[in-house]
Amino acid sequence: FTETEGSGYVKLQEAVLLDELYSYQIGIVMSISTLKFLKLLRFNKRIGILSGTLRECAKELQSYSVCLMVVFLAFVALFWLLLGRYIREFSTLIYALESTISLMLKKFDYEEMYAAQPILTPIAFFAFSLATSVVLINIMLSIIIQSFERAKHDVANQGNEYEILDFFIGKVKSWMGAGSAKVKPAPQMYQDKKIAPDTVAAFPAKVYRLVEFINDFYFDGHMDYNRKDL
Repeated sequence: FTETEGSGYVKLQEAVLLDELYSYQIGIVMSISTLKFLKLLRFNKRIGILSGTLRECAKELQSYSVCLMVVFLAFVALFWLLLGRYIREFSTLIYALESTISLMLKKFDYEEMYAAQPILTPIAFFAFSLATSVVLINIMLSIIIQSFERAKHDVANQGNEYEILDFFIGKVKSWMGAGSAKVKPAPQMYQDKKIAPDTVAAFPAKVYRLVEFINDFYFDGHMDYNRKDL
């Protein structure tokens, strides 16, 4: 710049490339750092059920994703071969893939597709809508719902972290004076056993019945209650 006094051409492609790569790295690091905060949400029971649901349906969704990709790529190839020569959005395989995803999102120009192939387009579009929106999506929802029910009723998958969090919150509130710490009651073996008044009042009658039983069983009813040497 000094030699040319500002009139020369300076190549900035490498600087732009490095800046772009740096932006990508910052984005990836920020995304991973944000996802790390999900660990703090593991104390919440709803988040625990969500993570349990994902663990339950992980294997089933892996098999389902293979089936979904095969069916989806089959329709991508169908639309590419059917409309690639007439519509720019389906001219290449990559464009056909993007346009097929737009079909799933209900963002497409059906009139242009119908004008290109008036006979085969309705059949292909109906088969695609039936296979993806009706069959495959409902199967995925069924897998997730069943896994959610299993995770919700599986108490073993929920650890004691919830109790730890409640204890921690209670301690913080007690330190701040916002609440009182919960004191667990003493075990039953250390509690004072109080005799009910009805039991005390009925004790003489029970003793009298016991003495009557001993008199009838051992002394044939001839025991003298006035003797003190018994």
